[in-house]
Amino acid sequence: FSKNKSKYTRFIPINDIKTLRKQWILSIKTKGKLLIDEGAKQALINHKSLLPAGVINSFGDFKRGDAVEIILENNEKIGQGLSGYSNIDVDKIKGCKSNEIESRLGHPGRVALIHTDDLVLI
Repeated sequence: FSKNKSKYTRFIPINDIKTLRKQWILSIKTKGKLLIDEGAKQALINHKSLLPAGVINSFGDFKRGDAVEIILENNEKIGQGLSGYSNIDVDKIKGCKSNEIESRLGHPGRVALIHTDDLVLI
């Protein structure tokens, strides 16, 4: 490359921080599963977060911050992510709209069950 009439070599890293984070998320042993509907699957494909409305059921014993598998009705694993809620709270808010979370939990909660930054599709 030539910039300001001086020559230099620029090395582009193969792995950026975001890619390394996604690899780390995939390396964590999962503690549960979230069964999602087709609408949630399409949202995830479009790089959106997983919202409670798209969750049909949860399996396992997990806490907020634990890794969980994201599965479809045929038990196909399509992703993995860090849950923003425990399995107990997921059971309370699964299928509900964002504006219903506070009334179901008794306190304000996060809008996303798994934020897109904490999610990897496979």
